This record gives sequence, structure tokens and C-alpha cells, in this order.
Amino acid sequence: NSFCTLLVGGRMALVYHNDIHPDTLVDLPEDTKLVEAKDPRGPNASDFTLSKEDHTVANLIRMKLHTNRRVKFAGYKVPHPTKHDVIIKVQTAAAAGDKNPAPTPADVLDACLGECIADTEHFGAEFARAFGEFEAQQAAGN
Repeated sequence: NSFCTLLVGGRMALVYHNDIHPDTLVDLPEDTKLVEAKDPRGPNASDFTLSKEDHTVANLIRMKLHTNRRVKFAGYKVPHPTKHDVIIKVQTAAAAGDKNPAPTPADVLDACLGECIADTEHFGAEFARAFGEFEAQQAAGN
């Protein structure tokens, strides 16, 4: 790690050049969360940069994309460990025997995100139900 010294309030302080700054972790209203860059090397392929996210969300999206039979490839990378951005690559193709053209990567990702939201809402409802049952059992002395 490289570092420099700064004079802060009359005192010397070490500052690492690869420190993670708090403003890189918080979503602000004016931030752009998702940006698509079409991949010129392949048909129906795009890279999506997802700002202020990490492996947790990227892996969830990647695994959900793999459940879609029209997704030919889905993967992600984190460009740098101190930058909270991930790049998700999606390539689509028409399913075998499907007469419809391949959907766009943006359409597939949009559907995937909707499914992820539905899954988390279902999980939250099931957790609340189970926790309510647990509390009722505790109150009853079981």
C-alpha cells in the first residue's frame, strides 16, 4: 500500500491512496445506478456497470440470470477491490426451437431484477410469518 502524509488540524496523518471513501458506498438521488454498454464483439451482448454494489448482489443476479433459458452467458467481475462497482456481462440467444428472436440483454436483466425483488419480498413475508409463529410459541411457554 502506498501512502502519503497530510497535515490535518496541525497534526500529521497517514492517508492510504487506496482507502475506501464513505461517499463511494452510499447511493445518492443523483447517482446513476446501472449503465449499459453494448459489446461490439458479440451479438446480443452487453456489459452492465452496477454502481455501489459488490459480490453479494452481482452473484445473486448472475445465478438468477442462469435460470433463464434464453441467456447464453452471464458473469460478473469486480474491476478493483476498493471500487464498489461490478460489471455484469449478459449474452442472450433464442432458445432451441423458439421462433421469436433473442431478447435484448437489457430486457433479460430487467426481468431478472424483477424476479430478484419478488424473491426477496417472498422471503421477507415467510420470515415474518415464521418469526410470528416463534414469538407465539415463546409466549405460550413452549
